[in-house]
Amino acid sequence: MKFPFLEHRHAAPLLMALLVVITFLVYEPGLYGGFIFDDRLNIELNDDVRLTELSWQEITRTWNSGIASSVGRPISMLSFGLNYFFAGMDPLAFKVTNVVIHLIATVGIYLLSRELLMIGFKPASGDAHRLRLMAVFIAACWALHPLNVSSVLYIVQRMTLMAAVPVIYALVIYCKFRQNADATTRQAVMTFGLVLLLFLAGVLSKENAVLLALFILAIETFLLRFEAPSAGQRLFVRAYVGTFLVVPAIAGVLILVIAPDAILGSYSIRSFTLVERLMTEARVIWMYLYWLLLPDTRQFTFYHDDYPVSQGLLDPASTLVSIVALIALIALVWKLRNRAPMVACGIAFFLAGHVLESTVVALELVFEHRNYLPGFGILFALVVALRGLPPAILNHRAAMLVLAFYLVLLTQGTFTKSMEWSNIHQQLISAVRTNPDSHRINYELGFLYLSVAEATPDKDATLAASSDYFRRATSLDPVATRAHAGFLLAEAQRGRPVDNQIVEDLAYRWQNHALDRNSFIELSMLTECWYRGFCQFDKDILVSFYNAVAANAVTDPIVPQGMLDQVGTAIAEVFGNPGDARAILYLARNKRSDLTVIDLKLIRLEAEAGNLAEAQDLLREARNKPDAGSWEPQLDSLAMELGLQ
Repeated sequence: MKFPFLEHRHAAPLLMALLVVITFLVYEPGLYGGFIFDDRLNIELNDDVRLTELSWQEITRTWNSGIASSVGRPISMLSFGLNYFFAGMDPLAFKVTNVVIHLIATVGIYLLSRELLMIGFKPASGDAHRLRLMAVFIAACWALHPLNVSSVLYIVQRMTLMAAVPVIYALVIYCKFRQNADATTRQAVMTFGLVLLLFLAGVLSKENAVLLALFILAIETFLLRFEAPSAGQRLFVRAYVGTFLVVPAIAGVLILVIAPDAILGSYSIRSFTLVERLMTEARVIWMYLYWLLLPDTRQFTFYHDDYPVSQGLLDPASTLVSIVALIALIALVWKLRNRAPMVACGIAFFLAGHVLESTVVALELVFEHRNYLPGFGILFALVVALRGLPPAILNHRAAMLVLAFYLVLLTQGTFTKSMEWSNIHQQLISAVRTNPDSHRINYELGFLYLSVAEATPDKDATLAASSDYFRRATSLDPVATRAHAGFLLAEAQRGRPVDNQIVEDLAYRWQNHALDRNSFIELSMLTECWYRGFCQFDKDILVSFYNAVAANAVTDPIVPQGMLDQVGTAIAEVFGNPGDARAILYLARNKRSDLTVIDLKLIRLEAEAGNLAEAQDLLREARNKPDAGSWEPQLDSLAMELGLQ
């Protein structure tokens, strides 16, 4: 069976245009879901994302609004701010933007596939057309793969999308230049500068864009072989090796030697060790490969926090098997470097894509979005391998039918998952059946029922369901505290007596585990609930939470101090209770010995309460602190305003 259209010289771009349309239509049902999980913390509850005018001050504020990492991912955050500026806090607009970015990435995947195929097959002019069609198919498999649904429709994962796009196009530019045997030094400098700019844009979107260096290394090792026929090419390759390999390697070693906690310190907030994580990730990698090659959408629940940790090489036994198989896979890749270099390159690309998020960094164990760009390598290798099979095993026509059927299955799976994402409630109910021991799924269901309880016909039944899911979630994670706070809020709305076991466990966790922005939001919600009269539990319970945060010695003192400062300030300024605020601000002040704005707040509160002697003592103590010099103007102004010496 022949398709004359496929022989047309413009078939590839026309098919790509069709792919863009089909991909959007397949994702369209999922555009109508709402914010979930970390969307709320990073976007919905992040006031700095709310860009109200395109002024330098406002743009800078949004640029610096990131809380997901130390880098801040400013380009991604600015994109969220622009979404808010043009469409408000409407999740539909955020999701449409994500899909558009995915479509831009899809075009880039086509271009990258085309370049890699041209390098690998070195075609005559008559074969180039067929390789372009092959690149379209690879792009289609990637664009319509159901494993990418959570990356596209989970709004906050725009960070992953926006890191991938500049990396993809940097690879396209790199490959295109490396095929130019007559490249001049000037062209080399300009092209390398463009690749470097795209690299920086990716890193400022999300840190895993640094993997560009390893993606290029895979392409050079298996396809380009570091061959550089011209002076411009030689300069280009040397610049890549120095900038992307040597300098980062030296920097990485120095960080591990000088400040190992920068990479390994986060294990203090995890329920697994570095060794346990490495053993577990060997199993996870094989699960990712299975998901990519034979996607079972029932397993794509988005939440995988219940994945069992490997406690030893034989606990479970699949740990040792996975490690041995992974070593064998790496050996196979090396063995294939001459016989099937493009297949080897694709697998190496996938493995390189997991070097950052699936090795030593103390991240959570499993996330679907970690395969967004690395998954391209496996799909590329699969298509190339099927094309290269001898006719005795699979003839050309049969191969086309197999690949077409595979693409139909991928499309159907993506559409099904997209439909699930259109209804958060149904998505979570389906997910909890598959992963009943997931803390996150149970928490999300509890939060969903709590947030809609007022609008339901049977408010108490909805709140009861919320409490049940929250209570279950409290037992499924030894560190998390969100479900505890949610349970107390749900029970308060039901008018039920407080559960002392939940209270004690929450206080224990706030005192003995690392605190973060989630902890602050939970403490703030409980504080507001009590001071507005919605929570009727004894005030001593709230005080026990403040004391637990104050006693926390696990986190950098600036974190609990900041939590107590903001809560105390809100109690004074929003809820009008300066007496309680003073007590909390004293707890905050005692977390650190240096002079902070908390000292100034306490001086004012004591003076306004008529406690001039206490205010005077606080002022004197502040002036005697080692860093008081830089605060002298503020201290003098406050003393004059309040009539203190």
